[in-house]
Amino acid sequence: MSHHIDRLEQSLWCFGLPVLWYSISIFTGILLYRGIAINPAYSLVFFTLLAFIIIVPFWFWYTKRYGLLSLGPFSYRLMRKLTVVLLLILMLTGLIMSREERWMQQVTDFSKQGWLSVVLALVLLSPIVEEIVFRGFLLQGLLTWLPNNRLACCILVSLLFAGAHTQYSSTVSLTELVAISLLLCYARLTSKGLLMPVLTHILANSVVLLFRYVSAA
Repeated sequence: MSHHIDRLEQSLWCFGLPVLWYSISIFTGILLYRGIAINPAYSLVFFTLLAFIIIVPFWFWYTKRYGLLSLGPFSYRLMRKLTVVLLLILMLTGLIMSREERWMQQVTDFSKQGWLSVVLALVLLSPIVEEIVFRGFLLQGLLTWLPNNRLACCILVSLLFAGAHTQYSSTVSLTELVAISLLLCYARLTSKGLLMPVLTHILANSVVLLFRYVSAA
């Protein structure tokens, strides 16, 4: 009986935190876009900072209480493999994509003045928060109830991850997000921690942002 109660309690955490994350995005969207036109970069920075401040303490508490979703070890061998696959995904989607997302253009245009805040939000804070929410809590919650269906859980997480990025409109961009999310799920399950997917996510965002700056120069 206590096992079922414990599993139910963990499920409330694992599914509740993604809902909280999405609620924060709705809140910041209403707050910043109500009746005025604001560069998406402002919304990105504000939302990411607010989500980081709220989500990370919950993750610390959950990890301490249940001993789950820890950072895990760093593996240089795994990192090399993840880097190669990640670069292949980015190269393939880059070749297929006919035009750049308007949202990314606006963000990088803004970052000419506020580059530090955008870099911190995109390259550091956002990967940490999103890995905690998606490859952390959400994947953990699904695996709690479907431990023998890892692939299905990873696919569902990846579809939700892509769907949550409403700023993207291109089919190629959404496909890229699904592919990268599957890679991050693999990193999470293989390393048994969040460190490797966080580092891979940071690398992905860094490469995309660097390529945008180089191509715009």
